[in-house]
Amino acid sequence: MNLQIALSQDSQSDKWSTRLAFFIALYAIAALLLRPSSFATLAEVYASKFIASTPILLIGGLGTMALLFGRDAPTRYAVSVLKERWRTLATVMAFFFTGLTAFSTFKSTIPFIVPYYADIWLADLDEWLHGAPSWELVHRFDNQMWSLIVLKCYEVLWFVQWFGTVLFVSLWSNRVGRIRYLWAHALTIFTIGTVLAVALSSVGPDLLRPFCRRGPVPRPEGRDGRPRP
Repeated sequence: MNLQIALSQDSQSDKWSTRLAFFIALYAIAALLLRPSSFATLAEVYASKFIASTPILLIGGLGTMALLFGRDAPTRYAVSVLKERWRTLATVMAFFFTGLTAFSTFKSTIPFIVPYYADIWLADLDEWLHGAPSWELVHRFDNQMWSLIVLKCYEVLWFVQWFGTVLFVSLWSNRVGRIRYLWAHALTIFTIGTVLAVALSSVGPDLLRPFCRRGPVPRPEGRDGRPRP
């Protein structure tokens, strides 16, 4: 009975894996046809990041797994996992790379599809939620130290968390759990990151001082104390 359940689950996982592959392929083809030059440029950027990050995260991830689940022989456990699941790892990371490139291509194309229009009422909503214009709150931390922290969190910690989670899932022995996570990941990117992002086309009210209706917009000052043009 348990064998039949396991075989049924594997069959369902294979079907949903194939459907996910077609879904990501169609998503990527649409992005490529929409803006081929942007897709190629972003693919080159992400390729360099993937090449640099994958070995580091793989060593860290396998090392952690080996210490948690193969304490008696961690090195043997890590090698065994890699031998057993490297094809799944390579397939998942290839589709993740393709989907991420397509996502960023669509994101960069938003203003050409639907010109930014929602910032004014989103800025009003931000001000109602936070009690002040969002750009004022954000720019209170406008100094080199905070800028460096935010930049590193976005470029390093965020990328490692996102990239590392997908890499971990690709090595996960639970096939059903793996395909469920990957479908949730793909649908989130598609519905929120692409469809809703286009429907609510906005550059971000915290970046647009002119859309804040409370008083005149101050110009930033240069080092000589004079307003910049």
